[in-house]
Amino acid sequence: MRRGFTVVELLVAIAISGLIIGIMASLLLTSSRVFTTTKTVSDLKESARVGAMQLEWLFQRWGTSTPCADANRCTQVMSCGDPGNFKYPPDSSLCITIRQRNPCDEVWFYANLYGLGFVDRLVSPSKVAVMSCRLYESPQVNCYHIKRGGLWMRSDSGAPLIVRIRNLSKEGADCIDVSGTSNAQMDRNTDVLNGLYQGSNTFRLEIGDLLLRVPHRVHLFCQPNQRDNNRQWLYMEIEDVAKNYCQRDTIRQPLFPVEEFHVVNMGNAVKVSVKYKEGDKTFTLERVYGR
Repeated sequence: MRRGFTVVELLVAIAISGLIIGIMASLLLTSSRVFTTTKTVSDLKESARVGAMQLEWLFQRWGTSTPCADANRCTQVMSCGDPGNFKYPPDSSLCITIRQRNPCDEVWFYANLYGLGFVDRLVSPSKVAVMSCRLYESPQVNCYHIKRGGLWMRSDSGAPLIVRIRNLSKEGADCIDVSGTSNAQMDRNTDVLNGLYQGSNTFRLEIGDLLLRVPHRVHLFCQPNQRDNNRQWLYMEIEDVAKNYCQRDTIRQPLFPVEEFHVVNMGNAVKVSVKYKEGDKTFTLERVYGR
């Protein structure tokens, strides 16, 4: 005959079961909290990574197609002048104007946001082969400075030459992982847009000439984003230096949410500091950019 559990045994079993369930619940709750915290930090780091990539893309193009007015200071990190009264070309290709504010600075600088090309060889007396790194013939983009032998070509009035290319064989060709020395062809003669060059309204390309898209003036600043419950975002506003000939509209767009944004001129470079926030977690990212 089998004996059942006594009341004492049942109470002990219930107590042990309750203890095990309590421990499991505590572990589950702790695991959930750790997961939530980890996810918040992970989301914050992902936002920081995306923001860093956007700033990296902008600052890598800082001054890359900007002629300078003072050859002795062409690569110095210096002010572009007062906002609303910028001159072009600036004294230095690496000019940057910083207006310190709290919690976000305002910043202006010049950058090549499109492409460039290199004349590799003559195909015929009227055609050249080029290595195109996103050259475009579209009317809104087709405005280029010319650099020859390290010097910026200038119009008869002394302004940096702005030309329009003709009959580009491949729009927006990519120069990454290209075999050979050219990936497109175009007319050797270009149209001068801002005056005359040696009395002519055309400029004839030679082997070794570098074509650089006329830069944009980049303006970085913070303001509330209505699409994100008026949370503070870093914005970018770009104005085409060649707006009389190419892209006319000023473009403004949000980049990413920030708590703080500061830029410091270090003499030969700039340090960019960005603070992000997600919930009650914050993360500060710092980068140094220069030439």
